[in-house]
Amino acid sequence: LNTSWIDPRMTVGYAFNSASSVRFSSGIFHEYPDPRFYSASDGNPHLLPMKAVHFVLGYSYIPWDGAEFRIEAYEKDYSDLPDSNATPNLDTSGYGYARGVDVTVTSGAREPHESSQRLGALRSTFQHEGSQLDGVGSVLRGG
Repeated sequence: LNTSWIDPRMTVGYAFNSASSVRFSSGIFHEYPDPRFYSASDGNPHLLPMKAVHFVLGYSYIPWDGAEFRIEAYEKDYSDLPDSNATPNLDTSGYGYARGVDVTVTSGAREPHESSQRLGALRSTFQHEGSQLDGVGSVLRGG
């Protein structure tokens, strides 16, 4: 594959005080699809890398050393996703997005009793074969 690209990324933050801050990040990301999609028989050896543009806005509060409350809202726009619109195999006409919110709470206790809880909500839509796939979900993870 003779493809090259530049993926600019940036983060800007502001600390209100020693315990709380806000941050905005944005960036472009490229990634090659699964190698199996490059098969000449049922894929496409000329697929482009997939592209994602990310935007993240976050707030962090650290009440004491090791403890943290963090909330982040994000949007990710995807393009050049492998899709089966092409005859006979794949092209890169797929696209979609993911939007969500993550909340993370870390206790700050010393190992091995440190605890982290994470709650996330996600909505995503992807275009595939002329139809739209929608998804909404949430997850709670403990550690």
